Amino acid sequence: MKKLLALILFLGLSISGRGQDIKVKYQFYLNDSLYYDKMLYLGTDTSVWQDYEETKLPNKERTFVINNLKTNTQYSKHIVMMRENFISDTTFLAHQNWTLTPETKTLVGQPCNSAETVFREVRYKVFYAPNIPTQLGPWKFAGLPGLILEARSLESVPLYHFVATEITNQAAGGLTGLVNKLTKDKKWISWDEYKIIFKKIIDNVANKIKSGGSLPVGASTRIKLGMMEIIYPEAQTGEGLLIQN
Repeated sequence: MKKLLALILFLGLSISGRGQDIKVKYQFYLNDSLYYDKMLYLGTDTSVWQDYEETKLPNKERTFVINNLKTNTQYSKHIVMMRENFISDTTFLAHQNWTLTPETKTLVGQPCNSAETVFREVRYKVFYAPNIPTQLGPWKFAGLPGLILEARSLESVPLYHFVATEITNQAAGGLTGLVNKLTKDKKWISWDEYKIIFKKIIDNVANKIKSGGSLPVGASTRIKLGMMEIIYPEAQTGEGLLIQN
């Protein structure tokens, strides 16, 4: 099986010939139960992944991922215990070494090839459309020679799965306003800084459980977080973070 390094693909491929922006609607599943819809807005060198416009979520609870090919930077909003975190990440490409696999299928009328990767310790299988030439999105994925129309985690708890249901064309260049709106006046932190903040928030929760009187003396419990990427292994893998009183 061929190995593809995402960084090489980013330097070596071009989607300038597509000539139009596109909008792709995805259904997002947790453990094979429909959770909500997501949207991917795809330009020549920028993509935006966010909650579907009609999803009834307050703005504070809405998240996004912006991939920028010109700078090889990913901008994203993460919410941890109701705290908003805005991350500027230049390391995400290093975590995406793709292995091409033989399975094929057709999704929304597009013939798709398959590939697998381990992204931040979570293994994913995807189906991508070579006839839609881009290395961008959805979510934090990048580096394949075609748009990913389906992705599924293979070992995580819960299992994550999203699949494209609709593709529409849009006038080229329309993403600038959306990107500016999402990124304006944000205080950005690095991925490494976010990992420290994430761990501190979870440890604070664990300490409150331990000292708040809800855990009897001599008893124990665990925090186990299900997420699409591993940030705090002790709280996300195995049996979870042990709390003993």
